[in-house]
Amino acid sequence: MVFKAFALKPPTILYMVLFQSHALEKAFLIFKLCLIVLACFKG
Repeated sequence: MVFKAFALKPPTILYMVLFQSHALEKAFLIFKLCLIVLACFKG
């Protein structure tokens, strides 16, 4: 199923994967920033 979709539209799948990984990185950075801010307020 995934391979079939990849064979049909490689650029679209690639774009989706890149976008997803970028969104995950952003979410992780925001999560780290929140932890740092919380640590500063608690400390």
